[in-house]
Amino acid sequence: LASGDLQSERSLVRASEDRASIIGVASRSLRNCNTRNAALARLSARFQHRRRSSSESKTKTMRVAALRRSLAAAPKPREACAPCATQPQRAKSTAVKRMPAASAGRAPLVENVRGSIYGEPQPVPTEFRNVDGERLEDGRYAAFREEATLSGAVRPENVFTDPVRTFAYGTDASFYRLIPKMVLKVETEREIQSLLKLARKHRTPVTFRAAGTSLSGQAVTDSILLKLSHTGKNWRRHAIGDDGKTITVEPGLIGGEVNRLLGSYAKRHEKDTTYRLGPDPASIDSCMIGGIVNNNSSGMCCGVAQNTYHTLKDLRVVFGDQDATVLDTSDPESRRVFQYESPFGKSLCEGVSALAREVQADEELTALINRKFSIKCTTGYAINALVDISPDEPVEMIKKLASSAAFAKATALLEMLHSPRDKGSRRGERSTDSLA
Repeated sequence: LASGDLQSERSLVRASEDRASIIGVASRSLRNCNTRNAALARLSARFQHRRRSSSESKTKTMRVAALRRSLAAAPKPREACAPCATQPQRAKSTAVKRMPAASAGRAPLVENVRGSIYGEPQPVPTEFRNVDGERLEDGRYAAFREEATLSGAVRPENVFTDPVRTFAYGTDASFYRLIPKMVLKVETEREIQSLLKLARKHRTPVTFRAAGTSLSGQAVTDSILLKLSHTGKNWRRHAIGDDGKTITVEPGLIGGEVNRLLGSYAKRHEKDTTYRLGPDPASIDSCMIGGIVNNNSSGMCCGVAQNTYHTLKDLRVVFGDQDATVLDTSDPESRRVFQYESPFGKSLCEGVSALAREVQADEELTALINRKFSIKCTTGYAINALVDISPDEPVEMIKKLASSAAFAKATALLEMLHSPRDKGSRRGERSTDSLA
């Protein structure tokens, strides 16, 4: 120190536990020293180091004492009896114990002694089955990907198999998770047709995904995921008609975006009435038309009176048959060819008509369907179409069935009727007149 009395200052540091008194003594002895601030900093650092060392030492001592107490209280191992001592000790069983198969054709059950995430023994798949968790890669997915990229069915840069992206698309707004084998961004209807043909050829199930906002897990799969959203300007065309009462849209448009387009149209053309989509789900500003149509969306305001089922006018849909048949219900010629000339369409129409006659002939079943579909239904087929529509109009029934669940996938233009809302009405208030 500048005062020349370094030994006495070190004595003060070791003797004192009060930091304030140390700084005070040091300040008095260094009043005329040019290095006063540096000396104070060294003294403070040394004091803090001593405090930390003391605290760590106390903590270590307490831990050692606690460990000694626990070891002293632990029960001593039981000594083996004479017969057991003479027998060789068996090795511990492995963590996985194989159980007998539950039934023929099923994978054997495996019991995880550590417990599974489901709380019960889970089947371990040994071969491909079209069941969640059992779609194994036995070469079919590699063959699908190779042919899809080489044939030009999809651009190679739109195929994702890396673990980051597949994990990201392994879940939607629900609490389910299924990691897809690959994610494909599709951009045109022609790509959809080509990929559906290849999927049928290689027997690789596909699942479509728009925004992925559903709460029931409709947009996740452990097979192939076809993604329609975030593909630039693809799947985003629209056309407003009939003075704003109808709009033709593609599945990549967001529901709230469609409502804003209708509002802008009414404002530009000075209309007295602004029309909106019938369905008004809580995720209207995130969900897309593809999901709204395929899930038969409804909402707090529209209920079941103006959901997708009741406000859908026409649909263009690609089926998953070997020819990837396209049906446009707004085109009379497309309807005629599908119902009377297309082998797939003709067979489907005949089957749906026969099913509708059978359902409508059963009064008890008809009453049950009417009662069940008087409440919301966003998953499963819209089988109320088998009750509401004449068996002589199979294309109309197919249109309603195609707009629910996964009967078929809407991939092109959709035309929907809308619920009117006067300019002076309150937000969310709906007209009581149904346009359906």
